[in-house]
Amino acid sequence: MTTFLRYRDLEARGIVRSWAALRYKIKHNGFPPGRYLGPNTRAWTAEEVQAWLDALPTENPRRAAAKAPEAA
Repeated sequence: MTTFLRYRDLEARGIVRSWAALRYKIKHNGFPPGRYLGPNTRAWTAEEVQAWLDALPTENPRRAAAKAPEAA
């Protein structure tokens, strides 16, 4: 059975703090756009949200680049 998450669920999990932040994550960070279950009801599956979370880097990309040895 598919578990759907609403905005308040994303907020409770600390994924977003505002609708503006959610829109930014969708547009710039590859967060899934979700689907409309009704005219004003957007939801995401728990699986697609977890997949997005799993794909996030575990280290700051700028730090990782600074640590990498330069190619000769």
